[in-house]
Amino acid sequence: MTNTIATRTIAIRPNLYRDIHKGLRHGHGLMLTRLGNSDWRDNHQTQALLEALDAHLHLCERHLKHEDDFIHPALAAFDTGLLHKLASDHENHEVALGTLSARIDSLSATTENLRPLLGHQLYLAFAQFVATDFEHMEREEALAMPVLWENMDDAEIGIIHGRIVGAIPPEEMMAYMRLMLPAITPADRLGMLVGIRAGAPAEAYQAILQLAARPSLSADDFAWLTAELEKAA
Repeated sequence: MTNTIATRTIAIRPNLYRDIHKGLRHGHGLMLTRLGNSDWRDNHQTQALLEALDAHLHLCERHLKHEDDFIHPALAAFDTGLLHKLASDHENHEVALGTLSARIDSLSATTENLRPLLGHQLYLAFAQFVATDFEHMEREEALAMPVLWENMDDAEIGIIHGRIVGAIPPEEMMAYMRLMLPAITPADRLGMLVGIRAGAPAEAYQAILQLAARPSLSADDFAWLTAELEKAA
């Protein structure tokens, strides 16, 4: 009975990792599939894919910085051992991201006949990064977030979340929203949009609805979302 109550309590508390990690996992999976089935001899397809991968890696890098700047300082007061492990993970991620960026540059500059080989090597390198990142995100959600829940109230966690959101420029936020919205539950999606509508300028809310939600959701999911948003107005 106690475990059930604890689980319910955790489920309704603010979570700094859940939605963004769902979005990143979603983006990782899409990108891994594209890298695996791309026709590397097609110039247009190769250029578009490498640009998309570069943009995705930029979001990954920025996400690490957000955690370094806003979550890790809070965690430092409660569990330095865990913080050191997470910081080490981030350092390894940064090295891997640099290696992936170098592979993108090499593939962009190589001849057409070498692209399939280098493309497969890029695919394998990205798959290794994804595997490592999945382990890291699980560590953050299973270990770090409970430490913050135990030592901080919802308002304090909300302040951290607000600082993270405030540090993200609009174009970058739109890219994160395109990853997160199709990756989270319909109820969480609705709650997120209701919160944005209440706290952001009307034009920003409409931009997210039309430029992030509409293109990233199925027609049925978008129709349900807009209908529920009208009910919640």
